[in-house]
Amino acid sequence: KTSTSSAGVSVGVTIAVNTVGIDSQNILYNIAEAIVGDVIPTEELRPARTEARVTRSDLAAGGDIAVTATSAATIESEVEASSVSIASSVDQNTTSVSVGVVVSMNRLRTTVKAVIEGSPSVQAGGGVAVTTANTAAIHSAVTAPTISVAISGQQSKSVSIGVSIARSIRDILVQGKL
Repeated sequence: KTSTSSAGVSVGVTIAVNTVGIDSQNILYNIAEAIVGDVIPTEELRPARTEARVTRSDLAAGGDIAVTATSAATIESEVEASSVSIASSVDQNTTSVSVGVVVSMNRLRTTVKAVIEGSPSVQAGGGVAVTTANTAAIHSAVTAPTISVAISGQQSKSVSIGVSIARSIRDILVQGKL
């Protein structure tokens, strides 16, 4: 959260980049990506991984056999840049400018995999289940409230600009294999 106030010109800027499973780039690249999308696909693909795996093992159970992988990766992001400018004069012209800018980029890349592979024998008295679940989520709120007031006995000008840009991307791979 960024808050600025002044007697004339006030500018508040907040930039937030949140990633899970992605190597973040430099700040200029992140700003460009938040505004226009993938500028240059250079991020390293290293998803947050959740795996449940049985490999080359005999499985035997009197009841059910279950191999389950579950992921609940989450990004919670609240970003604000507020700006207040007040200018006043009895006998002179006044100008007041207030600008609030928020840029927020949230990216989440996860892989969830459950596997039974290369097992020579899988014997269950009940059922065999290989399941995956991925409830990856991004919750993002961005605000840029601005107030500009100019008061004068002569001429007064007041400008207030608020800009909020948010981009959230979820890349999810879920795989179950028996």
